[in-house]
Amino acid sequence: MKLKFLKIATSSRTIAMIVTLIFIIIFGYFSWFLYKNIYQTITQSQEIIIMRAEVSPYTIDVDKFNNILKAIDKKTAATATPAWQEMRNPFNFTSVSKPPDAGID
Repeated sequence: MKLKFLKIATSSRTIAMIVTLIFIIIFGYFSWFLYKNIYQTITQSQEIIIMRAEVSPYTIDVDKFNNILKAIDKKTAATATPAWQEMRNPFNFTSVSKPPDAGID
């Protein structure tokens, strides 16, 4: 039984098929490597160049941007709360004078 297996494994046709299969596997891996590391990199760099032209055609003036942020912060900053005890209460009717008569009887 061992000799029959060795005859099949060492026949020239079997060796040629194994070598061909190894070359096909190596060629497939090499093609995949080139696709992932070269073709996709070139495609991505071309997309970056196209997107760079579309996304940012204008430069940003950083000084004006910072001035605008400062103005917004100044506008929205909380002011000091007023001293409510010192304010006159408009609903307090404890005045000395009598309210004017409306003239309705």
